[in-house]
Amino acid sequence: MKDLISIIIPIYNVEKYIRRCIDSVLRQTYKNLEIILIDDGSPDRCGKICDNYQLKDSRIHVIHQQNKGVSVARNAGLKRATGDYIFFLDPDDYIEDNAIESVYKLAINNNADIVMIGHYRVEYNGFIHCDSEKWPSLTETKDIQKAILRNIIPNFVWGKLYKASIWQGLSFPADLVFEDLYVIPHAFYRANKIVLSNKPLYYYSHENLDSIMSGSGRKYIKLHYGQYLAWREHQNLALKYVPEYVEECSIKSAYAGMRALFLSDETNDLSMDKKQGIRNYLIEVNSKNWPLNLRIAKFIVLHPGLIFTILSRIQQKIIEHQIDHRKRKAMESIKPQ
Repeated sequence: MKDLISIIIPIYNVEKYIRRCIDSVLRQTYKNLEIILIDDGSPDRCGKICDNYQLKDSRIHVIHQQNKGVSVARNAGLKRATGDYIFFLDPDDYIEDNAIESVYKLAINNNADIVMIGHYRVEYNGFIHCDSEKWPSLTETKDIQKAILRNIIPNFVWGKLYKASIWQGLSFPADLVFEDLYVIPHAFYRANKIVLSNKPLYYYSHENLDSIMSGSGRKYIKLHYGQYLAWREHQNLALKYVPEYVEECSIKSAYAGMRALFLSDETNDLSMDKKQGIRNYLIEVNSKNWPLNLRIAKFIVLHPGLIFTILSRIQQKIIEHQIDHRKRKAMESIKPQ
């Protein structure tokens, strides 16, 4: 019997796409699958759809829970999984019919702990293009780990086959945006052998127009704060494994943290504790070799006054302009020709 592969799919408010996702798994040429669907309190019909699929295929297991976010949903999937390998799939995405067989063969033939494959991006106007064709060609595990640490190759949790042992004692942080960026380097530095293939077998959906149209400044604050915390984790791992990249990670963490502070100056979207945590980090981190503009920004953040307020409002206007531009571009793409 071939190894059992657990496919974990967290599900929330994707009624339009969920059948496409699940059907792509059921069509897999590799059959020894355990398909775990986590209904994260979805307000639409996703829960019922999942239950119907469970009745049709004994490999499907459904978990229903109150809405707690994608991290908690994935953690519930990990707790339920009994497979020898783990594969994460997002509910609006889908995979080629031979995707699981392909990554499994790469894992077995190379005795790999992690296999990472390329992906297509499916845009909201129907255009499909390959995101992975320009990835660096890396064969050494240590080089792949460095590329993940620096985010030269993307830190998405999906599109990768993991030995289940990689996830023992490892989980996603709850209530944090950029949870992938936070946790993936930990997984990669647990691996003894990693295989990287830029062949696209995964389809990453960028089709949800509602998500684009509902963008807000508050969303960007959460995004930058999540990036700040994630890059601090990268910095800690760099300190342990590749000290030459500590400064690079600290710069990215500081930049994201300061963006979050500027954007949240006149709001309560970041608690006082979170704001003070960013400032404490900026005080403690060694910034003598940072670019001049970043050192100036650090000084302004640590000595808030009129300049800080002016820059905060400029940052907010820039975000508003970017959101409006994305909305106009999205609307133009769906106008009849």
